[in-house]
Amino acid sequence: RQHAVERTVLCRLERTDLDALLDSVEREAIDAARSPRHDEPRVLRRQWRCRRLGAEATIDLEFDDATGARSAIEIERRFHDTFASIHGYRLPPDAPLEVAGIRVFAGDSKPLRAAEHDVSPTEWIDGPTVVADEMNTLVVDRGWRSRRHASGDIELQRVDHDRLAISGPAASEILTCRLESIASDMGELLRRAASSVNVRERLDYSCGIVDARGNLVVNAPHVPVHLGAMGDCVRTVTGSFPMDEGDIVLVNHPAFGGSHLPDLTLISPVHAPTGDLIGYVVNRAHHAEIGGTRPGSMPPDATRLEEEGVVFPPCHLARGGVFQWDDIEHRLRQAAFPSRAVPENLADLAAQAAANRLGCERLRELHLAVGAGRFASDLEAIRDRCRRAIERLVHRLDGLDRRVVERLDDGWEITVAVRAGDGRLEIDLSDSGPRHPGNLNAPYAVVRAAILYVLRVVAAEPIPLNDGVFDVVDLRCPPGILAADFTGDPARDPAVAIGNTETSQRLVDALLRVFEVVACSQGTMNNLLLGDARGGFYETICGGAGAGPGFRGCDAVHTHMTNTRITDPEILEVRYPVRVDRFQIRTGSGGRGRWAGGSGVRRFLTATAPLAGSLLGQHRTDGPYGMHGGDAGAPARARIVRADGRLESLSGMAAFDLTAGDQLQIETPGGGGWGPANSPPAITPDRRTGTA
Repeated sequence: RQHAVERTVLCRLERTDLDALLDSVEREAIDAARSPRHDEPRVLRRQWRCRRLGAEATIDLEFDDATGARSAIEIERRFHDTFASIHGYRLPPDAPLEVAGIRVFAGDSKPLRAAEHDVSPTEWIDGPTVVADEMNTLVVDRGWRSRRHASGDIELQRVDHDRLAISGPAASEILTCRLESIASDMGELLRRAASSVNVRERLDYSCGIVDARGNLVVNAPHVPVHLGAMGDCVRTVTGSFPMDEGDIVLVNHPAFGGSHLPDLTLISPVHAPTGDLIGYVVNRAHHAEIGGTRPGSMPPDATRLEEEGVVFPPCHLARGGVFQWDDIEHRLRQAAFPSRAVPENLADLAAQAAANRLGCERLRELHLAVGAGRFASDLEAIRDRCRRAIERLVHRLDGLDRRVVERLDDGWEITVAVRAGDGRLEIDLSDSGPRHPGNLNAPYAVVRAAILYVLRVVAAEPIPLNDGVFDVVDLRCPPGILAADFTGDPARDPAVAIGNTETSQRLVDALLRVFEVVACSQGTMNNLLLGDARGGFYETICGGAGAGPGFRGCDAVHTHMTNTRITDPEILEVRYPVRVDRFQIRTGSGGRGRWAGGSGVRRFLTATAPLAGSLLGQHRTDGPYGMHGGDAGAPARARIVRADGRLESLSGMAAFDLTAGDQLQIETPGGGGWGPANSPPAITPDRRTGTA
């Protein structure tokens, strides 16, 4: 029995009076632990919660003895050792540390159950079995055994350390779940260790596991436009850039399976103790600032790749376990359009490296547990499971021959022709537009990511998102606005920043129109970027989802290729010079129909200091289409209400500047309706602003 007392500190370690603080909290904890039955409580343990100055995530350092807990030198030593064990690298010795808080646990001087009473445990029982009492149910799996002690404690012992005992389809499913768990844990470590709001709060990152041949096997439920491109990225990079054990390769160049420059990808090879390659762990995180001609690294008027930021062809972040931070920092600072937030870039890269390190360790442990042969065969079974699901889809679609055209707001065409027959699905994008003069060009990996996502949705089976989908698909996609062509010279290569976010969404619009499974969702990510010379803020804003047969569309959600969240107003207003005035559902903006489309949102922000801004989106001219007689959703709109009352309308691809007091008003599209409607869509007027 114990009581905990916690106190917030928020002070640099060298400025914290450790003795006085610890004495005060210990007295409070002992007083809290006193009771009529237990009047001799003592301090059981002390816990300092520390972090790098400026970071959010803390590391809890536990001390049983009072001497170590009162020593700043010992606290600092333990913090650096623990940090290195978690992240795989050491902080500089002079890195300032902050004490975020302290916890003290106090309790009885004697344990409630004396060890001498625990003398007659039951016999060992081998799993599988279930051990239950009034409050708990414990499942003991194969390879484990259990026994109950007189105290009531249950002791578990691992019997088989070497192999996963279950075999057959169940083992394949278990392996899938374990791999997905590894990817999810990588993502959680990345989130906790990151410095930027974009990664830590908006969750704009993705993690996956790729097999030794470069095929995506499983992923965590992160961002589809990231995940579907990971296999292409690994295959392209490893084809020209050999990796050894302990290497971490950094890349953001779209010619190497990248999406756009803010998305920095780390690839780590994983080897067995024998030296054999097991596979790769990969993560991709969006850095809200990576250089370029405007803050946020997604300038609306960019025509060349280098205008969008610092370009990283495949290079070593770590070589044989030794990090190359000086080289990476030099590249960030010396590019044609350098990053405005180099310390934040380096901190987020360190978090990404820590996530990959965890993935490598966990994947090696899993490989050892199941054995090399089973590991390889089960990975192939996971891929085969996806292939069979798409084969069943192709069988259902047999005879389909359909062609649709989706036009971007500027008239550029995305043409999709789909034919199903003879057990194959042909997707032909050949008639889509040529290279876009701006930044709406989509890299080939992004095109594949969009197709993989849609086929998984249309298949309507619970399958992992992996490259087995393409085993029965013939894709034709010559260079153009889709599958942008690169020379290797960033000064001549096409810009792609919005091809990743907007063209991918419009390609999904076209594909879903071919398969006629759901009306069009908002079809855009509504990219908003604000910043100054010190860095940038980035968010994608939700909108309406399309309706379908038997269901209405959801209001105010991210759809399809994006899966991030909005930044909490408190975080946004503390970290950036903006105020959130309004964030509400745009009632009635969904398309009418037998089942109505979901509504978009209104998001009004006021600048409290000068900011440069960019707004990048689609469905500003025509609303998202309805299906089977349903009406289109309302298109998006945006404007600035200047501090002096002047109104300025913004296009879907706009660069603008704000001064203190200027209000940016954004209204996102509604989703399309499904089925015939008897009346046109109506949008409720906003009485305060006079806008729809």
